[in-house]
Amino acid sequence: MARELLELAEAGDVPAEPPADDGLGRFLTIERSLRAVDLAPLVRQSQAFYIDDSGTPEPVLLEVTVAMTELERLFGVTLRGGDWLFGLVTELLDRRMLYHLLRDRSESPVPYAVKLHASTVREPEFGHLLAQFPARKHGRLVVELPYLEWVADPAAVQSAIDTARLNDLAVALDHVPFAALRKGGLPAVDYVRVPWIDDAGARADLSDGRAVVEAVGRERCVLARCGERKAIDDGLAAGFRIMQGPAVSKLAAEHSKVVADKEREKVVGGELAAMAGSRDIGEGGTPAAPGGAFGWLGRVLRRKG
Repeated sequence: MARELLELAEAGDVPAEPPADDGLGRFLTIERSLRAVDLAPLVRQSQAFYIDDSGTPEPVLLEVTVAMTELERLFGVTLRGGDWLFGLVTELLDRRMLYHLLRDRSESPVPYAVKLHASTVREPEFGHLLAQFPARKHGRLVVELPYLEWVADPAAVQSAIDTARLNDLAVALDHVPFAALRKGGLPAVDYVRVPWIDDAGARADLSDGRAVVEAVGRERCVLARCGERKAIDDGLAAGFRIMQGPAVSKLAAEHSKVVADKEREKVVGGELAAMAGSRDIGEGGTPAAPGGAFGWLGRVLRRKG
């Protein structure tokens, strides 16, 4: 239909030359493929951790996303860049991700967080899908709505938030610049996700941020994209306690290893102490001489007997 309208258009209504890139054709190809492809190999999981005052990380959220780099490689197209194709493809991914979570048999002790468009949440199909979720996942979904959509259409995002609330779902506002968090005026949500590094590679200025984070709530502010240890240090200094990213996952893994090593040392130490105690008791419960029951003489007499 788009091509037919282009042919019917008058000369002054269209550019002198048609676009070299057939975006419509690319979208139709991707749409057909996404409806058939198994999404599981493209799904990535990343945990967000709450770091308490002792430095102990505890998981609070499990974010489930699609690896866009792998998706671009699969279809041989560039999706990111802010054009209309990225928006349409990610809307398709919204539905496919919800279907993936519906069929996924894995279990998580913490809620699942998934990025969705406000339009997806407002569709009747969203409620129908939620009704099919198994009991163990019902109400354990955190809907992450884009901050840019809030800027562009606050009413639509607020409507999506209200819809999520009616379905007993938590809501996060995703990709919020720290300057916007500092400014305020954001909708009432359960989590506000602030990227430590933005799409352009610039780090967030978290200076004097403790008052801002405490005003919003340490249990609501999430510092995302923590790719290096400095992000954790900066976040803690600014009052953040919930953090996410490779550096945080590494910290959690290291902490788990330390805890496991200590538990292993306790077990081994306890076993050695028990063995030593049993060697120190002779026959009839009498204390044994060093080296076992009656020492080397006792062992020799037992062998001779």
